[in-house]
Amino acid sequence: NNYDNWQPRVGFAYTPETNTVVRGAFGIFFDVWSGMRQTVQGIGGDWPSVTQPSAQNQDPVTAIPTVDMANPLSGTTSLPAATPFTQSTYYRDPKAQNPMSYQYNFGIQQQLNSHTILAIDYVGSKNTRLPIGGGLYNVAAYAAPGTAADVISRRPYPNITPTRYDRSIGWGNYNGLETRLQQTEFHGLQYIISYTWSKTMDTSCDGLFGVEGCSMPNPYDIRHDYSVAGYDLPNNLSVSTTYNLPIGRGRLININNSILRRVVGGWQVNGIYAMTSGQPFSITVTGDFANTGNTNQDRGDRIGDPYLANRTRQKWFNTAAYTTPTLYTYGNSGRNELRGQVYHNLDASVFKRVEIDDKRRLEFRLEAFNALNHLVLGTPGTNVSTPASFGIVSSSRSSARQVQVAVKFVY
Repeated sequence: NNYDNWQPRVGFAYTPETNTVVRGAFGIFFDVWSGMRQTVQGIGGDWPSVTQPSAQNQDPVTAIPTVDMANPLSGTTSLPAATPFTQSTYYRDPKAQNPMSYQYNFGIQQQLNSHTILAIDYVGSKNTRLPIGGGLYNVAAYAAPGTAADVISRRPYPNITPTRYDRSIGWGNYNGLETRLQQTEFHGLQYIISYTWSKTMDTSCDGLFGVEGCSMPNPYDIRHDYSVAGYDLPNNLSVSTTYNLPIGRGRLININNSILRRVVGGWQVNGIYAMTSGQPFSITVTGDFANTGNTNQDRGDRIGDPYLANRTRQKWFNTAAYTTPTLYTYGNSGRNELRGQVYHNLDASVFKRVEIDDKRRLEFRLEAFNALNHLVLGTPGTNVSTPASFGIVSSSRSSARQVQVAVKFVY
């Protein structure tokens, strides 16, 4: 049980001048339901699950019992193996706690004129007791570098196969500077321009129970895997605009003729542009170079500069900068130390409104998603052990352009 799930909140707003507002807040939050299905499965578990011992309890001819309560397993008996715990599934630390988050923000909002607002905010959070799962536990303790020590004897529980074991030992944080320039409709134009400069860091696993990726060579010391998160996007720009062409009755270009107004008036142009940093990724290897039984969790050895002046789909980074680790050692490359391509996307649309009368109108829409059909490359091959795909991009982070047409009747 958790007896510390108190969630205080405090906040303030101060107006030093008519057109200026200063705001700040702090709160403590606890996550109760996130990942509940996985957690319940881990609590239930199926460890151990072995064939039930059986014994012949009577003579097949005389039907006289051949065993008694003093020795029920005598006679012809099938017993489980001496080390029956060979399953690798999902379990949960019985002392695991729910995640805890300290969240805070401070910002200033300035009204530049009657229709434009500028806001600048610092937003941060410190998170503890995060779930660490997805990787193996009960692997062997790391021996001295270069030592081929027995794996099984170095496990905390030698008779139990390494398995997944969810624990609440992770931590992470987020710090971001958020800016926003917003204009309400003025001469037909309205827009929101938002830019966030941030950094997100965490330990070992991204997302719930490592669903978005888990890189944990040594589950007994996750401090060495504290790095930028797999979802860290330092730069995030979003521009949203709507422009109603100033043509029509009472507009900048005034048209009183009803037929002409229906033809040349009622046009609206919209656009949403998004840009983010490339997604981080780690360099991995296949196997157990560290000789701990933690299969396929090792990272490659970095022996040179991985950055290229001209990156291509066929060679996104310098693959010669990485190699497989020396046997009985951990790879020295960092978690999420490389990034994919910067993401760009433009969605655009054109609306045409035709007024039928004061209460009814038709609206024609032409919408294009990824209007420029811009290709954003996905994550390249990251496994040193598969040179045929290592460093080569075979997927896209973007979707192909999609165009749709719609007619809307409003009454």
